[in-house]
Amino acid sequence: MKILINISVITQIYRGMGIFTKLIIKELIENNESNYKYIFVSGNKLDQETFQLIINSKHTYRQINAPLPIFDQIIIPYLIKKYKPDISWFPANTFPIIMNSRTKYIATIHDLIFLMSEYKIPTIYQKIASFYRVLNILIGVKRLRKITTVSKTTMRDLYSRLNISKKVDENDIIYNSLLIINDGNVEIFKKLKLLSNDKYFYSIVGVGQHKNLDLLIESFNRFKTKNKNYKLIVSGDFYSKYNNIYKDIIFTPFISDKEKNSLIKKAELFIFPSLAEGFGIPIIEGLFYNPKVLVSDIPIFREIGQNYVKYFDPYDRDFITKYFDDKAIAINHEEAKNYILETFNVKKSVKKLENIFSEL
Repeated sequence: MKILINISVITQIYRGMGIFTKLIIKELIENNESNYKYIFVSGNKLDQETFQLIINSKHTYRQINAPLPIFDQIIIPYLIKKYKPDISWFPANTFPIIMNSRTKYIATIHDLIFLMSEYKIPTIYQKIASFYRVLNILIGVKRLRKITTVSKTTMRDLYSRLNISKKVDENDIIYNSLLIINDGNVEIFKKLKLLSNDKYFYSIVGVGQHKNLDLLIESFNRFKTKNKNYKLIVSGDFYSKYNNIYKDIIFTPFISDKEKNSLIKKAELFIFPSLAEGFGIPIIEGLFYNPKVLVSDIPIFREIGQNYVKYFDPYDRDFITKYFDDKAIAINHEEAKNYILETFNVKKSVKKLENIFSEL
């Protein structure tokens, strides 16, 4: 069986959907017990590790550089017509609207934040991308042979918003997986000019309104009025905008997975303050490497974090202060790590995906 997969999201600097796709592709290639023939296609340059893995495999790779809408709606239909795959999988929200009857289309929807009008979109580029995703979903989603998502919360929301009368099937939920980093890179502390005795909180957020960065900053600054010896370190895609604005708040440039690992491990507290997410990979990263994780109290984080993380009101300006005032019993970190490894396991995700391929 031939399966075409759009892997454009695995760019040289990738985030949530890129991590999801990269880990699955790696597992599909390295443990291809089903002997499927994969046709990997991309509209841009891949990260080097994924590129080498595919090139050294028995599978096909085609890269035709083009903007996302053109690649999705013009180039991919051309490639489907050329290679005649039995199944085409789109792991990162968007897919061709005009579909070839000879292939069965599967798409993985990661979140529906682009459908949520209550959150402002910060840049023109992101507004255009959001508009494209909205059109793609509204016009094409009911034409798909199969819809998968990365959480039950997202699937329920998708069905509700699009008036799809169907119960959520656990087999269609393909959770994100944990990328385990066995060692860190302590050079990050020198880069950020952190001393060995510096206490800091760490967070990984984006610039979008739903990421709740402004509340995080305000809550930290209010906490600092009585706790002078703490810093806040924030990683995300906003470095040039925010750097050197706030005292004792350090905004990092793009950092490697090993550097991120080191920052998580040494943090006094890992914070994830989003108002909305489709999954939230930083929760499982934070919890695996640090027993002290504080996240906003929203449905998706309850699904992922269970009782292993602490929750806060995502509109409370004093949530950090209240965390330290709370004398709740600490979690069992070994139990939490085992939960992460068992639940968010790439082998389980790939098994579900291959079962879908077989069923179709």
